[in-house]
Amino acid sequence: MIDGRLLQLARSPRPVEVPPPRVYDARLRTVLPDHARLLSLYEGASWAEGPVWWPTEDALVFSDVVGRRTLAWRDDGSVVSVVDPSAFANGNAVDGAGRLVHASPTRCTGSPTRERGIPPHPPWATRASTAGSRENLFGA
Repeated sequence: MIDGRLLQLARSPRPVEVPPPRVYDARLRTVLPDHARLLSLYEGASWAEGPVWWPTEDALVFSDVVGRRTLAWRDDGSVVSVVDPSAFANGNAVDGAGRLVHASPTRCTGSPTRERGIPPHPPWATRASTAGSRENLFGA
């Protein structure tokens, strides 16, 4: 369960005034109709990236890399912190067990989120080497 600090009260997404996206491959129109427009879910991030839908929390998780935190947007429009500070996490994923996993270039690891944040150096996290080899993130 996410029990982080509330950063934004519930609100509707806000339209962003920019030209519509250019489409260079017609296949994109199957998921992006002509009338699609950009919406802002949260304006308090310095550099947002690495979004993933976390089904068990019903939340869109993303990283604020420069802000050194991982945030979650909920269906009601509220935003809460998930991990703060996050060691510059810049990517997120959900594993087969439903755990949220973060990628961090400063640690060269993937780290799981627990109820109250991530452990500093989990023993089973992926650790990439400069030679390109990796340990298995979840064993086996």
